[in-house]
Amino acid sequence: MRKELHNAFAAKLDSNAQVKWADMWKNQVTKARNKYPFNYPATFVSIRSVPWQDMTFNVKEGTATVDVYVFFDKYGDTFEGASDKANSLLMLDLLDTLANDLHWLTGDSFGETTQIGEEDLTDRYDRPAHRLTFQCQVGKRITPTVHVSN
Repeated sequence: MRKELHNAFAAKLDSNAQVKWADMWKNQVTKARNKYPFNYPATFVSIRSVPWQDMTFNVKEGTATVDVYVFFDKYGDTFEGASDKANSLLMLDLLDTLANDLHWLTGDSFGETTQIGEEDLTDRYDRPAHRLTFQCQVGKRITPTVHVSN
């Protein structure tokens, strides 16, 4: 389920010509790291949490929360009259496009995705950074070992 969900998000991100990198989130962008092995804008997919519920016939259902981190390498100005204002505001356009593109993805083990939040993380990463958050219903079949107590 997680691989299918990650791959669906990553494929959709990769299909956007403006996105230069799509990867699984492993905290690749930190203040301590000076070398980045990727180009910007860079996107990262994190399946943050999945609270599961037991259903019948060894099925579990849950709600997955998926974060998409978007990092930019732009530091242009956006004040009125700035020469690079239009170029700098393209970051906001890309965020809107990605949020739109990631709505209503579906797969064999997950239902329609919907955006539930977004957050500016620029202060945390010392670069233009945002997190788009989505949720969807997920399911899986488990094969537990039968245990009979004595």
